[in-house]
Amino acid sequence: MNDHLRGRVAVFYPYKWLGAFHSLHDALVLLAEHGYKVELYAPHHYDCPRPDYQHPLISPITDQGMIFHTGMIRTPYWTFGKGGRLYRWLFSKYRLLWWQVSFRSKLHNHHATLPYVCFIGMDPEGLVAAVSSAKMLNVPVIYWSLELLFADEITDLTRQSLKQKEIHHSRLAYFTIVQDKWRASALIQENGLDASRVLCVPNARAGQARRAKTTFLHHRFGIEKGRKIVLCTGGLAWWNMSQEIVSAATYWPDEYVLVMQSVIHGPSSEYVKRLLQLADPNHVVVSLDPVSPNQYFEMVDSADVGLALYNPYPPDANSKISKNHALIGYSSGKLSDYLFSCLPVIVNSALGPRDLVATYECGVCVSDVREIGEALQRIFEDYERYSSNAGRCFTEKLELKRNFEPVIERIDAVSALS
Repeated sequence: MNDHLRGRVAVFYPYKWLGAFHSLHDALVLLAEHGYKVELYAPHHYDCPRPDYQHPLISPITDQGMIFHTGMIRTPYWTFGKGGRLYRWLFSKYRLLWWQVSFRSKLHNHHATLPYVCFIGMDPEGLVAAVSSAKMLNVPVIYWSLELLFADEITDLTRQSLKQKEIHHSRLAYFTIVQDKWRASALIQENGLDASRVLCVPNARAGQARRAKTTFLHHRFGIEKGRKIVLCTGGLAWWNMSQEIVSAATYWPDEYVLVMQSVIHGPSSEYVKRLLQLADPNHVVVSLDPVSPNQYFEMVDSADVGLALYNPYPPDANSKISKNHALIGYSSGKLSDYLFSCLPVIVNSALGPRDLVATYECGVCVSDVREIGEALQRIFEDYERYSSNAGRCFTEKLELKRNFEPVIERIDAVSALS
């Protein structure tokens, strides 16, 4: 089988919401279909749905958490057998050394059977992990930036150190992937990168936009058939303006119902508890139970309009503006998901979403959450046009396959040299 493969690619993803990252899923599938055997290293978490990679060349690996500084080393099964107490004591003393020897041995064995073409590190923590592993095999590293980290916004010493490592490693990376021209410009300036080695890939899935209306959310939450669903997916947090949106929904006409769908399980934060108190049960459904990745787009398809509003101003008055959120650009996964399902969208003045709406007329841009009710009325007065434009926007501007081709071409160039 290896005779037909181009090589091996290892991807280091340091976050727990892997199941909600549809563009990464589809990017790995594109790599596999192109002939690369893909290893995806990610930390294991119980509170987030896991993606189901039904491709023989993609291997999700979640038992190597120590790759990332926030990860843990799982206790091996052999410490629970006969003499387990002694083994567990020895393991507690030498677990880091044991893990390093074991993990590096696995990488060397993999490399010997089918060489690694490159390692891809996602965000600073994934980049550091990728570089650490790539050095011993002399394999090039690709940096994939998801969240922008700015040095002048960091006060934590650990993150300051991480930022310095990101700057150093990203300058040495074979190339860097970022979502759009705005975020690319910021990252190039922040890290001192060579612009010719930066590629833009929007945070979007592969495939043509399509409208495939379902009744998933109506059945899931017992919503009356005639009511129109306004969907807001993602994290329930200040930067998504979740509390403001929930409060505004109280005053919408009864024909609309807001569904706030969280991407993670787990105990509610104080922010979420306050959000639940604000939610009017006649107008708002807040779900802290994420749908599985296999059902996600069936859920999105059942909505009528998608909300993607962003706030760059932290609630702490002493905090600086979050430039990562001010420069949303094409990094909004939920926005691209709505457009893939041909949902008209409501956005605010965040850079990127507002530009797509202005160019394609695929929704309405509001300056305040209190304008959402009026925006909904405008959309439903000309729904088919807005929906058609939403699909055209996705296919022409965001769709992954066309935008990811330059990445595969550069990886192929590395493969040809190895």
